[in-house]
Amino acid sequence: MTPKQRTFTLFLAGSGLLAAALMLAPKAPAPIPTPIPTPPSPLVFVPPVAPPTPPPVDPPVSVKEDQRPLIQIALLLDNSGSMSGLLEQAKSQLWHLVNQLSEAKKGGQRPRIELALYEYGERPRRLVDFTTELDLVSEALFGLQIRGGDEWCGRTIADALENLRWSKNRDVMKVIFIAGNEPFDQGDLAPSLAVQRARDRGITVNTIYCGDGRSEEARVGRPARCWPRAAS
Repeated sequence: MTPKQRTFTLFLAGSGLLAAALMLAPKAPAPIPTPIPTPPSPLVFVPPVAPPTPPPVDPPVSVKEDQRPLIQIALLLDNSGSMSGLLEQAKSQLWHLVNQLSEAKKGGQRPRIELALYEYGERPRRLVDFTTELDLVSEALFGLQIRGGDEWCGRTIADALENLRWSKNRDVMKVIFIAGNEPFDQGDLAPSLAVQRARDRGITVNTIYCGDGRSEEARVGRPARCWPRAAS
């Protein structure tokens, strides 16, 4: 479609009237360029970046089980009133035995010692279960004081058999040291039965009589020889 024509009159000052009809056709407005849409960028698959591989780490070296021969020692000590004047000596004697066993050798190796401790002046009472912390046992042993008045050897041995963590390995040396000064056969369980139970499990019972046999025989009417006879 042709745009409509318009007439423009131009007046020039001092030159008279000049009339001119100029037939001017206005320019059509320039079309606004339509933006060309940018095509979307194609999807590009970027594989995930794997984390850096850490340097190989050597597996931890497993700690080998201690191959030294094991000795388990249970110390059972009478701390009843009748042991007054004897208790400190009994403690020292028990610890001397522990030191002697720790110096023994098997196949050129010194043993690994596990100790346990009982008192039985009042009733059988476990103070320390088997441990290699010898200082812990020593502290408990030398800290024992006099108390109680019942000395039941058979019951104490049986309690130690049942409530201590004895090794099931037959190659392990297992020992009980029981020390006291009263007749060995007191209590509700015959010591011979308790000792036989220990023997059946490969546990040796050693007895330590504190005092002299003559005074014991005169005091209770029974000889103290029942102590060594009770040992397995």
